[in-house]
Order: sequence, then C-alpha cells, then structure tokens
Amino acid sequence: SWCVAAGDGDDNGIQSENLWKIDETGELSSLNVVIGNKLILKLMSHQNNTYAITRSTQTNYIQKLNSDLSGIEAVFGDPLGPQLNVTNMESVGNLIAIRGYTPTVSPSFSFVVFVDTDLTQVPDSQFFPVNEFPEYSQSQNDEFMIINKIFETDTSLLINPFDSNQKSLVLPQSGFSNIISDVDSVEVFLKSSQLNGQTQLYQLLEVPNIDQIMTGGWHDPEIENQGLNIRAGIRANGIRYINLTGYTYQDGEPFWFAGVADYSQPQAAIDIEVFEFSGINTFESNNTPNRVSYGHIHLRMEGCNQLHAEVVTSNETYELTLVRLDDVTYNTSCVD
Repeated sequence: SWCVAAGDGDDNGIQSENLWKIDETGELSSLNVVIGNKLILKLMSHQNNTYAITRSTQTNYIQKLNSDLSGIEAVFGDPLGPQLNVTNMESVGNLIAIRGYTPTVSPSFSFVVFVDTDLTQVPDSQFFPVNEFPEYSQSQNDEFMIINKIFETDTSLLINPFDSNQKSLVLPQSGFSNIISDVDSVEVFLKSSQLNGQTQLYQLLEVPNIDQIMTGGWHDPEIENQGLNIRAGIRANGIRYINLTGYTYQDGEPFWFAGVADYSQPQAAIDIEVFEFSGINTFESNNTPNRVSYGHIHLRMEGCNQLHAEVVTSNETYELTLVRLDDVTYNTSCVD
C-alpha cells in the first residue's frame, strides 16, 4: 500500500513541481522522476490503475503508471506531439474520457476521445466540438452517452456508443440532459433542461407510444392506392387526440371513412370508431352530412416507421402492416 503527497506546488496541490509516493514504511520516492521530470497536472485512479496528466515543453500527455508507481506502462498524446493537447481526463464506465484541444489548428477546436485502460483509443470514439465531458450510464441491456455540442441547442443521446450497432437520438431545444438508469434495470429515463427553463422527463422505449410520431401518411406496401392519413394534436383544453382518415374502395368506387379519439400519455395503442358520410354535395356549405358507423380501427406502433392497424367492420376484419409513405424516420426522436 502507498499514498501520494504534494510538495512545492500551488495552494491546492493540483499542479505540483513535486509529487511524492510514500510507501507503508514511510519511504519517499519522487513521481516526477518516474514520469520523466515532467510537471504533474492531475492524478486519477481508474479500474485499479493510476493515470497522470503531465506537461513537457507546453504539451500535455496522459501516462499510465504501473501498479507500484515505479514506472510508465503507456502514454497517450506523445505520438501526436503539439498537434493535440490534453486538458483533463475522467473515468467513464470502463473507459477514460480525455478532453483537449488542438493548439496548432486555427481556429482551435475542443475534442473528447475515449481510451481503454491501456490508453488505446476506442475506434470511432472522437466527438467534437463538445461543451463538456459526455455523461455515460448503463442499463441492464445497453450503454448510453449524452453529447452536448457547442453552438447547438440539441443534445444527442448515443445508444451503445462504441459498438457497430450504435444508434443516435436527438433531444431538440435541450440545454443539458441527464441519464437515469441502473445496471439491474431495463428502464432508462432522460431528464432534460429545456431552453425555456422547463424540465422534461423522457422514457426510452423499445416501441413508440401513441403520440405525435403517428402523424403522417401510412400505407400497406402490398395494397396499392389505399391507406390512412393520421394526425395527432392537442386541443385548447390540453386534451390529446388522434384524427384518422382512411382511403380505400367499396363496390369498385372510391370510399373514405374518418374518426377521432382522445388519448393520454403514455398509451401504447388506441381504438378509434370510424364513420362513413353521405348526404351533401362537393364543398356544400351550411349542411351536415349523414354519419353512419363503419367500424373500429385499432392502432399500435411497432417501430419508428411501422404501424399495425386492425380494421373491424360489421362484416370483415382487415389486418394492415403499414409504413410511412415517405419511408423516413420521424424527426430524430426515434430510431429503429
């Protein structure tokens, strides 16, 4: 066992000309000598290893010390020389997040890279520019990372950020966000500070709930020239609703039906009674059409761009596997 003491440094002992290792016998040895007579800016313990940010000729590096602090096992930054300068490091899950900037590039930009315990950069792990260290968290099934970018009002949430199946979601108009998760639970929540001063709480779901994401045109690729048009909205009294119009054929002639139903969040599915209309002419005003119930439609989201619909009439039941007409992921708040 051993401890480290600072001497001849600043009042806080953060930057020191001399850092001393003191073993259990009380013997002193200089860490500055071990790391090559460089200025030690920071020491950090990570995964039972010790790391130091050191400075030499105006360039900062990160060095990994061996288990008894008698030598150096690995260095980050040295191969790049003055092109990259390290300013801080932080333990992030099983990895180390390193923050720095590029002093020789004009204009200089900040960056964050991730390395393993041997200071080897994780492939495709460079994110820039960023405001601060990304927030990292894990659930029972996945790992997550939040990136707040400079000069942007949106915040990115990366799912499994260091895997080939990495996914990204965006929280619009978000100043800063926090991940709420636990390695023993599959539930993941996001607390987001909005630019209007309000705080929003989101839950990450495997399948979207009924909400604005349903808005748009939908069709079954196996059924030509027929489909649904859906709009999700909020009334003046705050009640949420789904308005649906269906376009199909009946007895060889074009036929449409429509209906509306209220819903509340969170809600995984919705049942809408739909009606057929008759009795008035094209764009005729001051007249109310006849309304007869056509049946019910049960809607359930199955993905960001996939919607299941069961249409039940007095005579038939139709199962529809619907996709968006434009086949584009809705906004950036959902990714399959």
